[in-house]
Amino acid sequence: MGLRIGVSKRFVLAMGIVLIGIPVLVVGQKLFEHLTYSVVQATVMAVDTKCEMTPQGSRSNKENLVACDAVPMIKALRRDVQWTVDRVPVVTVSYPMADNQSATSTVPLRKLWSADTAQVGQVIPVLRSPEPGGELTDRVTPSFFALCAAMLAFGLLLVGVWRHV
Repeated sequence: MGLRIGVSKRFVLAMGIVLIGIPVLVVGQKLFEHLTYSVVQATVMAVDTKCEMTPQGSRSNKENLVACDAVPMIKALRRDVQWTVDRVPVVTVSYPMADNQSATSTVPLRKLWSADTAQVGQVIPVLRSPEPGGELTDRVTPSFFALCAAMLAFGLLLVGVWRHV
């Protein structure tokens, strides 16, 4: 029993290409970050929960983190928008800047650390961008590479199936 020729074969090829392309692009971006960002040790100063508000249907990557008690007021001000609201753990971290000064930033925990929790005083290794303000991001973890490798392998498998059908 083979694939129906036509739409099914094209679909297998398209999915294979997508599953190859995504990890290549994501790993490329992380490689760029590792080559151009500085590894710094950030100290967790506070752990809190905020609400991330996203307009439904929005494709924006911008994080709209607000205090959870402000959600009803924001919804009341923008009644024309359907909101998706998620409670997310955030951390306030202190980290060194290039000029030997220190900076603080509050970011979602998932952006800096692969664990679900962090504790005040904990030191987290992060990447800091070279620009003023120094955007923070996480370092590559073995699970990140495993996921990318699995996607790449499955994509190559689909392209192989497409070629032999």
